[in-house]
Amino acid sequence: MIRIGVIGCGDIAVTAHFPALARCGRVQIAAISTRSQDRLLELKDRYRVPFATTDYHELLASKEVDAVIVATPPWATPQIVIEALESGKDVLCEKPVAMTIEEAERMQETADRTGRRLMAGMTYHHDPVLHKMREWVQSGRIGSPVMYRAAVYDETWDPEENPEHYNRIMKTLQHGSPSVHEGAHVFDWLHVVNQAEIRSLTGFGFKSRPEFPDSNYDIIILDYTNNDRAKIEIAWFLTQFPEFDFEAVGPLGIASMNSHRRYARLRTREETEEYNDPKGWWEHCFDLQTSRFIDLIEKGGPCEPGIADAIYTMRATDAVRESMRRGVTVNLECRREEIGDAGD
Repeated sequence: MIRIGVIGCGDIAVTAHFPALARCGRVQIAAISTRSQDRLLELKDRYRVPFATTDYHELLASKEVDAVIVATPPWATPQIVIEALESGKDVLCEKPVAMTIEEAERMQETADRTGRRLMAGMTYHHDPVLHKMREWVQSGRIGSPVMYRAAVYDETWDPEENPEHYNRIMKTLQHGSPSVHEGAHVFDWLHVVNQAEIRSLTGFGFKSRPEFPDSNYDIIILDYTNNDRAKIEIAWFLTQFPEFDFEAVGPLGIASMNSHRRYARLRTREETEEYNDPKGWWEHCFDLQTSRFIDLIEKGGPCEPGIADAIYTMRATDAVRESMRRGVTVNLECRREEIGDAGD
């Protein structure tokens, strides 16, 4: 039984990580740490956690913890992750893993130096519906080149009914537009499916309300080294959302997926094929992520996704910010094999 500590008990930990750990029969939630005393006690009682503290250093010092999940904001994550690795613990950390590439590289260097495993929490990397899309695209069933269209709409605008959520997202926007925070997922989806490197990208940001500290609606156009192209929409703080979608359009057909409805569909002139996943999106992806993190601790092997994947997506999100700031197309030299990976 692997003994897990959780540092940071915000929404993503409470709604996803804790339930996934509770469903996994191979772990014990051995310790938790968060700054809110009320939330700490509530979670300690709900999950019968033996040790709870507002000081994460006490958790890292505990010999009753084998590995940790760090689910803190990206401006706090790097130092905590580095200290966790240096304390001899394997780490799964939420995305974005840091605010700068330099911080992420320090995390990777620490993992290399200590010999510990560092998995990046890009949860939807594990989605079997996404991997079905990759199978169809990589087998050539829709031909090439491919045009991708991806859209992520999240964080409903509702300041009167949910002021805590409003204040939290407004604070997050002070550290960058939705592309900075959701871009990690989208760039990872695209890389999983098309297996190519980004040649260049152009980003556009818009504010739907003047009081926002950064754009809340981003559009990104990407060119890949295999001549594929992609258009991404990422938006927060709208009252209504379009249907989420991810499509790959080739000269021979279309592959599409809907993560919330849990299907992928292939359409060509000759055939239509559909793949359905009966499990819920969050539940299945977080369960797979948790299981693979435990496998990593018990059996070793490469981290997937690892810190190299996280740095890859950060290079892309940094390029989006530069493109929006300067109003130019940004060329990237973004080779994952040059970055390396913690734990290889």
